[in-house]
Amino acid sequence: MGTVFKDLKLAQIECSLEEGVGWIRLNRPPVNAIDLDFLEALTQAIQAARNDPEVKVVVLASQREGYFSAGLDLKELDLSSDEGRAELLDQLFKDRIVRSIRTARKIFIALVNGHCLGGGLELALAADFRIGVEGKWQIGLPEVRLGGMPGGGGLQTMRRLIGQSRTLRLATLGEMLDPKRAHEFGILDELYQNPSEVTAFAQKFAQGPGHAIGAIKLALYEGQEMPLAEALVMERQLYRAIMMGEDIKEGVAAFREKRPARFKGT
Repeated sequence: MGTVFKDLKLAQIECSLEEGVGWIRLNRPPVNAIDLDFLEALTQAIQAARNDPEVKVVVLASQREGYFSAGLDLKELDLSSDEGRAELLDQLFKDRIVRSIRTARKIFIALVNGHCLGGGLELALAADFRIGVEGKWQIGLPEVRLGGMPGGGGLQTMRRLIGQSRTLRLATLGEMLDPKRAHEFGILDELYQNPSEVTAFAQKFAQGPGHAIGAIKLALYEGQEMPLAEALVMERQLYRAIMMGEDIKEGVAAFREKRPARFKGT
């Protein structure tokens, strides 16, 4: 069994557990720029949240005012040599963060309350939901302006989210969107006035039947990569497992007795 999520002590990442909600707060001054140490710490936090049964839902947020993340730290990363670029590419293309979030049987929410650029946006796109907070900040994939391209899974996750044409436009032009426009595009699922509102949203998942929520997520994400016949078989298998669990019994009993259900996530 790995380290308990709430006991994690990581540089640049702060972890806390609040009523079933696991908070992963990015804290690398001044703008949460991403380097290899930051990626390693974030990977550890995500894995711990995945494996800790006390964590029912995960929120990715920022401790830095005005920034979710400015993307790759071009000052720290050695992009001038072939070795420096190779090390960066090796870390990014392991897809550990994207796959860890996507295959977790828990909901991950990105709370975006500041500039969310490049690799920072790719991190937010890996989450199941992106909740934005109104403000004067921008979101986008500006790598092409430096002669580069997104490399942390952002093209694939964005295409699945908003379609190929819009993704191509944003990535090839490096266009920046304000929160309202990002919401209209479908990059942000919700746009709140106050960041505290995300807690109520997260609690809806934390208080729900965790096993069923995880199975639904798995069926959607894994099923979209399968032929329909295979996806239907997988969905039936997941359905059977849920129907044999304890939460469905509690849910039906609560419905009959006209009381709130007390799900255990088993």
